[in-house]
Amino acid sequence: MLRAVILPAFLLVTIWLRWTLHSSALRSKPVTHGSKTQSRNNVDSDDICDRSLYPQQRELRSDQLTILVNGFAEARLPLLQENLQMYTASTVVHSVLLLWGNTSTPQSLFTEIDFISLGAPIYIIRQASSSLNDRFLPRAYIKTKAIMICDDDISIDLSSLEFALQVLYQTTKNMTTSLQKFRKLHV
Repeated sequence: MLRAVILPAFLLVTIWLRWTLHSSALRSKPVTHGSKTQSRNNVDSDDICDRSLYPQQRELRSDQLTILVNGFAEARLPLLQENLQMYTASTVVHSVLLLWGNTSTPQSLFTEIDFISLGAPIYIIRQASSSLNDRFLPRAYIKTKAIMICDDDISIDLSSLEFALQVLYQTTKNMTTSLQKFRKLHV
């Protein structure tokens, strides 16, 4: 029972933090291999702070979320395939981004593996470094206000994911309404 309460709370905090600190994306060049889409980072450190490269806040979707999954261990790829496929089946998932941090993994490995989507697209982004902090970098191809960040060995059931997004949406809606009422009192 405690796990059932902690997991949605963790999801909610992670999604809320990303929603409030939303900063969108690094430029990347997508490369298509059959049914898979892969991306290679093409980032200049000066570009990261260029706000014109990212979507405006009003352009971001609030009815869906983007899932960022940190991946490193090649041995976990079968588990990743399962989890990413499950995530894509949800109607609240806009896209799933696998942030691959193992810089020694050969590119050919990703052309051999089939990441099957049941709805939302799956993107593989090869990180320039193995730093876990790279998951917090802005990314231009994120089109949602809410983002869930998890590791490659974590599997979150879709009902918890949908519940967390619903609670987040209601909470931010109520906060906005409360702030508007508060402002009206002082006008």
